[in-house]
Formats: sequence, C-alpha cells, structure tokens
Amino acid sequence: MADIGFGVSDDYLSEFQKHSMEGYITSYTLEINFFDEVEVIGVINIIFDVIGYGVEGFDGGIDVSYQVMYFKDPLNKDDYLDDNEAFIYIFSNYGSDIMTIIDLAYDALDDFYTKGTPLSQFAKHFK
Repeated sequence: MADIGFGVSDDYLSEFQKHSMEGYITSYTLEINFFDEVEVIGVINIIFDVIGYGVEGFDGGIDVSYQVMYFKDPLNKDDYLDDNEAFIYIFSNYGSDIMTIIDLAYDALDDFYTKGTPLSQFAKHFK
C-alpha cells in the first residue's frame, strides 16, 4: 500500500442547505483529504443532515452519508478509482479513523443543538 495520509480540511464543519423535508433543519459537510508525499490524491465528504431538533413532533437526529469526490488509484496515480472502489479502499484502510472523526463531529453537532455548545469545540480536536 502506498504511503497515504489524511486530514480534516480547515473548514471543519461547513453548514449548507441541502433540501427541504419535514423536520429538516440544516446540513453540514466535513471534508477529509487524502494525500501522498506530493499532492492530495482523494477527497471524501461526510454529510450530516440535522433533523428534528426543536421541531414539535420530532426527536432530534442526525443522518450521516458519504460522497467520494475523487480518489486516485494508489498503485497507478494516472488513474482514478470509481466511487465504489474508492469507498471500499477508503473504509477498508482508514475506516476506524474516519469513524472516530465522524463520532466527534456527530457529538459536536448533537451538543450544539441540545446544549448550545459552540461548534468551534470540534475544531480543537484537529489543531
């Protein structure tokens, strides 16, 4: 396996409006960059859809989804893996670390919506 590192982008949790559905509040994206010794070779976005916090008739919840933006083939940097191959490669090799990042982000969002804790607390894990 190639020597690949990864890190959370400096934007940390970026808020955006994704869609409208009953109980939907907002969405956040968290970008994870993968890099070799020369360049960024891949990007995956983790998307957190916040639903129901403070909305009558709903319990608070956060749906998590993933979007592979691109990922270069670690064995042939001239080719890109398709989304399914990239997803399998990323989570087979870095799944535990990515899940730790997701858990931290999830907890930060939950604390923000239930306790008012600033989201900037999440960024402190990576500085």
